[in-house]
Amino acid sequence: MLTLAMLTRKQAATRLAVDPDAVSELITSKQLPAVNVARDPKAKRPTWRIRPEDLAEFELRRMTGKAPATTRRIKRPAGKKSYF
Repeated sequence: MLTLAMLTRKQAATRLAVDPDAVSELITSKQLPAVNVARDPKAKRPTWRIRPEDLAEFELRRMTGKAPATTRRIKRPAGKKSYF
């Protein structure tokens, strides 16, 4: 389902009661899903838009203390090799 009313970084920051730079950090750490709507995807400064559903889900995870939906990479111990 396509949502037309997407939130800006500043709007999300106001709703979360944090600084807009903190929202950017959440986006780059993949804790908060967002879409880069800049004309050039390789631009120096991305223009992020956040779906209200994604922000509501993030707030719920934040309130309940559940782990984020993203998976974390686990480093293998040194010296151990895996062939699979």
